[in-house]
Amino acid sequence: MSKGPRVFELVAISRDHRKQRRQKVDNGDVIRVGRKPEDGFAVPWDTQISREHVELVIKSGKVVVKKLATAQNGVHFNGKALQKFKLKPGDQFRIGLTTFQFHEQSEADSMVGENFGDFALSKPLGNGSLGVLYGASKRTSRLQAALRVLEPCLVNTTSLTEQFLNQGKCLCEAQPGGIASYMVAEQNGPQWYTAREYVLGMSVEQLIEKNGAIPAQRALEIVQQIARQLTTLHELRLCHGNLKPSNVIYRIGMSRLVDLAFGAPVARRITESKAPESCRSFADYVAPEVVEAGDTTDIRSDLYSLGCIWFELTTGQPVFPVADATTKLISHQSVKPDWSRLLDVGLNRTSVGVIQQLLSKSPRDRHETPAALLAELNSTEVAGSFVQCEGCDKRYRIREEQAGRKLKCKECGSTIVVPHSL
Repeated sequence: MSKGPRVFELVAISRDHRKQRRQKVDNGDVIRVGRKPEDGFAVPWDTQISREHVELVIKSGKVVVKKLATAQNGVHFNGKALQKFKLKPGDQFRIGLTTFQFHEQSEADSMVGENFGDFALSKPLGNGSLGVLYGASKRTSRLQAALRVLEPCLVNTTSLTEQFLNQGKCLCEAQPGGIASYMVAEQNGPQWYTAREYVLGMSVEQLIEKNGAIPAQRALEIVQQIARQLTTLHELRLCHGNLKPSNVIYRIGMSRLVDLAFGAPVARRITESKAPESCRSFADYVAPEVVEAGDTTDIRSDLYSLGCIWFELTTGQPVFPVADATTKLISHQSVKPDWSRLLDVGLNRTSVGVIQQLLSKSPRDRHETPAALLAELNSTEVAGSFVQCEGCDKRYRIREEQAGRKLKCKECGSTIVVPHSL
């Protein structure tokens, strides 16, 4: 988005944070602040604020705050009660039980309230590799959505625009399971956007940040679910193109994919340093051929990203954990991962072999399709098999290395003898 004129905001927040009021302010504004000013910024919830308490003059991106003669209580700034002082963006002062903040709005903040088709933007949710994501509501119903305003560089040619529209139309019509339901992918004036359902849950990125390494069986289940979702996309002749832990939402044991790239050249935006720092994590999951070509070639690039996610789920850290974004991109192309990290956390050698294939530098050496990967993930060698307790019928998943051993049932305490042949 292009840089517009500077926009400022005055915010009043009650001590319990239950009451809040905001007002946009511009250079040259003179504003009276009080509990019930004749014309100005009203803070009716705080009885310690006089009817008209301070006057604010906004000039050159700063605010001069002056206590009025009608004010009964002090105005506190930097721990002192003052009669007059200056604020710069980011500063705050206090009257009674209310804190006042003065800050410069980001461009994303300034778009809140704007309409995109049937949707009104309510608040920014984050700025990623595709552009700013907003919470939005449908104006004709109570439906909540996540609306992404794409960066212009991602749809700046006729071919990219056509690809974006074709993939968006396909997803909106198909509504495939395991993938956030898309409502629209279209243009609003000069801006292109997508609107999808607002998916509740914790991202896999947050799951890893909270827990570190995930137990192998739980990690495998997440990977199996993503592989099924990629299989669905492949059947629609689509790719995700932006697959990373923050775009996998996990809730009640189920995961869903969000924020597909719609054919937009996400990697090119990263490699050309046009993306915000917050989305450089994409460099942890990008396939070598994507780094080289600047765009996702086919579904096997998504499979490489899935291998990176599995590696991180299992170890708690990315494949190339200590490096800047540029070094990570180079590493994906030419550096061999440290496979011992997977063995050190107890992952069986068959599963390690599958991850090694997923992280092959050449897409020709990876699984041909997500369905082929899923078949291997569901195999006894990777997923194990089940034994059943004769005492209470509880089932346990058993791996190959547990063959011939005895286990104690956690439910009833009975001894379970694992067959030598699984």
